[in-house]
Amino acid sequence: MKTKNLTLTFLVFFILVLGPVLALPCAFLGTVSIVGEPVNGTLVTAHRNSTGEYIKTAKEAGFGNYTIAVDAAGEYVKFKINGVWADQPEQYCESGNFTYLDLTLNCTDCDNDGYNYTVDCNDGDSEIHPGVSEKCNGKDDNCDGVIDNFTASCYTGPPGTLNVGICKAGSQTCTNGTWSSCTGEVLPRSETCNGLDDDCDRYVDDGVCGGGGEGGGGSTEETTQTNQTGTQQQQCQERWICSEWSECINGVQTRTCRDENNCGTNSNKPFTSQPCSPEERKEEKTSEGVRITGLFALLSNPVYALTFILGIIAVIAIVLSIIFSRRKK
Repeated sequence: MKTKNLTLTFLVFFILVLGPVLALPCAFLGTVSIVGEPVNGTLVTAHRNSTGEYIKTAKEAGFGNYTIAVDAAGEYVKFKINGVWADQPEQYCESGNFTYLDLTLNCTDCDNDGYNYTVDCNDGDSEIHPGVSEKCNGKDDNCDGVIDNFTASCYTGPPGTLNVGICKAGSQTCTNGTWSSCTGEVLPRSETCNGLDDDCDRYVDDGVCGGGGEGGGGSTEETTQTNQTGTQQQQCQERWICSEWSECINGVQTRTCRDENNCGTNSNKPFTSQPCSPEERKEEKTSEGVRITGLFALLSNPVYALTFILGIIAVIAIVLSIIFSRRKK
């Protein structure tokens, strides 16, 4: 009698205490129905209805048939198909089995991004689909099976200096939504006399060893440049290039100047005109030229002109008298 009582007591204890502990998880064997026919590889996942927490992924047992066993006794479970909640309501998970025969998805491109569930790895997010540019956000944006883990170029130097002189970009790697530091970049530095554009301002050795020409060779043109002081971000520097002075015309010389950096300011613009003294050109004059010039100067005076004419007449009269006197003999 005592043995029967002990046995009965043990059975009651087992049922009330150990029974729920040893209960089998809810087992699911069902068929996934999708408009456009189910396809192999369709992703079916189970989630807790109360929080949406992921529990487990169903295994594909055959074309459109999946099996799953979830440890969620006493809870409601709902499912996602390719990242989109299934239309049918949540199912209550008892200890043991429950039957869930149809999970229906009523759209083939649920996020309207132009890619249906067969290729879209998250058909509930229109910014995720094949061909989209990968972002550093901890997601597989382009559905290539890789989350982030890509490299991009980077440059932290002042604007307008990238790929000028020695300056060049580096690279950084995105891992799990976080960028690494930029490595391998070359930034502007103080100009030294080395045949290079160290400060990346398009001028080689400017101000350090007689250079200043763009791209490498020196320049014979006049340049001016504003000075940068303090630690503030570099502003536009005027760099004026001036032509040679013109000849002295009416006591003034002129030239043209242009700002190579197009700053739009004239703080340090050089003078473009200056007074000058023209050189007196000494023309070589021949003796004949002097005589002709002197004769014209004399004839411009009426008294000298009349004297000159009378002299010519006297000479002619003398010559004619000599000729006639010879003929008479």
